Amino acid sequence: MSLDYKITEAGGQILIEAPHNPTFDEKIKRAGAQWDADSKAWRMDAKEIETARKAMQLVYGRDDQPCETVSVRVTVKKAWGVTRGPIVILGRVIAAATGRDSGARIEKDVAIERGGCDSAGTMANWETIIRRRTELVLHDVPKRLVDGNDNDDIEIEILNPAILIPLQTKALLAERERLLARLAEIDESLDNLK
Repeated sequence: MSLDYKITEAGGQILIEAPHNPTFDEKIKRAGAQWDADSKAWRMDAKEIETARKAMQLVYGRDDQPCETVSVRVTVKKAWGVTRGPIVILGRVIAAATGRDSGARIEKDVAIERGGCDSAGTMANWETIIRRRTELVLHDVPKRLVDGNDNDDIEIEILNPAILIPLQTKALLAERERLLARLAEIDESLDNLK
């Protein structure tokens, strides 16, 4: 997932690049934008640049202009699920399931320290769920979203930059362990094929 927030103008059109978010996709489409698969961006008339910026502000708490960002630890106070859609916190897609038994794919820019996400529900009405007491770290969150947060289901702590290095180290060590375990599985499978 790209965390780019860009609007570029060319030939009377603008291309809008922003992280995937179903709410933003709906808003920008209703504003007249069309998805351009070649550029992987929304395309619309350049006269609507302020409309595009307003949609970005409403969903992401920012637009294509620089803004103050922070790193945060989010603690989910109670479990919740979203039917046939992703879990979104602070304008950011956290995880998404694609079916009842698919599990939930965690987005690349999300670090889960405790708890997690999964899938549930029925075949027709599957859910993406986030477990109670899940703790996750998000970087580059617009500070105004954190300051204006009124969601009682989450607790937000702004992280001191000095804390982030141990968190990154912890995440890298955990990823290394997962990869080493997977490598051991692959080696065992190869040995069984001989």
